[in-house]
Amino acid sequence: MNESALFNAEDQARYQILQTISNAANQTLSETMLQDQFGLTKYKLNKVFDTLNADLVAVSTKTPSYLDDLEKGYWRAHHLTKVILQKLRVMYLKRSYEFTVFEYQFFFSNRTPKSKYMQEHFISNAKFYEAAAQLKTALADDFLSPHAPEDTEFATRLALFQFYFVAYNGIASPFSELDETVEALIRTLEAQLNVALLPTQATKLRFFLKIWLLRMMNGQHIEKVLPSTLELPGANGCLDGIHKILPKQFGVTPAELDYLYAFLAIWHYLPPAMETDLISAARLPKAGRMTDEFLMLVQSQHILEDPGNTDLSALRQALFGLHVQMVTFYLAPTTFIDDQQISFFANLYPGFDELILTFISQLAKRGDPVLNRTMAVNLYFSYMFTLINYVPTEALRDKVYVCVDFAQGPIYTDYISRTLSSFDNAFIVVEHQLSKHTDVYLSDFADPSLSVPQVTWANPPSPADWRELADLTVRVKQAKIQSVVPQTVSDPFALKGKDDSDAEITSQRE
Repeated sequence: MNESALFNAEDQARYQILQTISNAANQTLSETMLQDQFGLTKYKLNKVFDTLNADLVAVSTKTPSYLDDLEKGYWRAHHLTKVILQKLRVMYLKRSYEFTVFEYQFFFSNRTPKSKYMQEHFISNAKFYEAAAQLKTALADDFLSPHAPEDTEFATRLALFQFYFVAYNGIASPFSELDETVEALIRTLEAQLNVALLPTQATKLRFFLKIWLLRMMNGQHIEKVLPSTLELPGANGCLDGIHKILPKQFGVTPAELDYLYAFLAIWHYLPPAMETDLISAARLPKAGRMTDEFLMLVQSQHILEDPGNTDLSALRQALFGLHVQMVTFYLAPTTFIDDQQISFFANLYPGFDELILTFISQLAKRGDPVLNRTMAVNLYFSYMFTLINYVPTEALRDKVYVCVDFAQGPIYTDYISRTLSSFDNAFIVVEHQLSKHTDVYLSDFADPSLSVPQVTWANPPSPADWRELADLTVRVKQAKIQSVVPQTVSDPFALKGKDDSDAEITSQRE
C-alpha cells in the first residue's frame, strides 16, 4: 500500500503536486498545468503555494527548500531533493488521522482503551470513526498479500514491516520508545552470532524488531514461523540472550524466537556457514522449483550462444536467494522500481525482457505464488538485475562487438575502451582488432572500405556522441535477439504501459 493513501486529503494533494514539480524539467511547472491537473482555482492554488512553502521550511536543512513564482505563471522548486520529499512524507503521515487509527488497530487495540488512545492523540470520537471507515477502504486494496487464513499473522507482520520500512526509509525512527530495547537486541544478536552489521542491515533489522515487539506486546503472536507448509530448523539456543533483555510482558515464545531466526537466516544476517546449512532447496522446495523453472527458460529461450556449456551456477544461487525471500519474508525493493522505467530496460535488454515476461506470465497463470501488479513490477526489476549481474556476457547471443581504433594511439584508445566497458558491460564486448564478430567500428577517422556501421568522433566525445553510440549498439542488439526470439509473449500486468518519453513531464513552455 502506498503510504500517501493514508494522508489527510489536503496533504495528499500537496504531496502529489510536489512530486509532479520534482519530476518536471528544471523542477518548473506552469500554474495553468497545475490548475488543470489538480482541479484547483487560482485562489486555491495560491493557498497551496503558501502552505507548501511553510511545510518545506519545516523540513528544510541548512540549505533551504522552497518554491518561487518569480517568473510569472510558473512555479519553480529549489533544493527539492528526494530526502526533502521523504521528510515531508513522514511529516504528512504523522499528522494523518487515518494513520493514527492505523497504528491503534495494529499495535494498541488490545492493550490501550480506545477512549484513552483518542485522548492521548487529540482525536475526537467522530473523527476517529470517520478515519476508521476510510482506513478500511484503503487497507482493502492491497495491504496484505494473498495468504491462507492460518498465515494471517505472518502476512500482517510482513505488510507492516514493508510499510514502515518504505515510509520512514531511514529518515526518522518510528516508535522511539523502543529504541533503547532494539539497540540492546541488535548488540546481543551481533555478539551471539559473531557478525558485524552494515548500516543498511541494522536499519532494516530495527524496523523488523519494532514490528515484532509491538505485535507481541499487543497480544498477537506468531504460531507458524513461515507461511504455507514451509519449515526451517529452529533457533536451537542461538538466540537465548534475547530473554535477558526482554521482560516477560513481551511474551517471547519458542515460536517467536524461531520466527526471528528464520528472518535472520533468509535476509543474510547469519554467518555464511550457518546460512548455508539452513537455506536449501530441500528445505524450501517451492523456491527450488521456481529456480529450476526459470533456469530451464533461460536455456530454452535462445538468449545464450551455447546453453549446454554455459556455467549458470552463480545465476542459480542468486535466483534461489530471490525466490526464498519471495516465498517467505518478501520485502519489495525500494529503489529502481518505477514501472515507467521498464520500457528502458526492455529496449536495452530485449532478450531478458522476453524471458522475464514469459516467466511472470507463467506465475500469474498458475497463481502460485499469487501476484498483484505491484509485486509483478518489483519482480520484473529483481529478475532483470539478477540476469544482468549473473549471466556471463560472453555467453549471450545478442552481445555487441565494438572495435575501438583511434589514430592518436593506444593511450586514447585505451581510455575510450575503459570508459566504454564501464558504460555498459552487460552486453558490449570491446575489441582492438576487426574480426568476423565486429558489429560497430568506433574511431576518429571514417573508413569507407568497412561494411560494418561506423561511429566517428573527431573530438573528445560529448554526451551527444555517447548517445549516438548507445543508440546504435541498442539497435544492433535488438536486431540480433529479434531474429531468434520473436517478441510474442503477452504482458500479464501491462508492465510496459509507457516509455520514458511518454511519462516525462515538461515545463510546457510553448
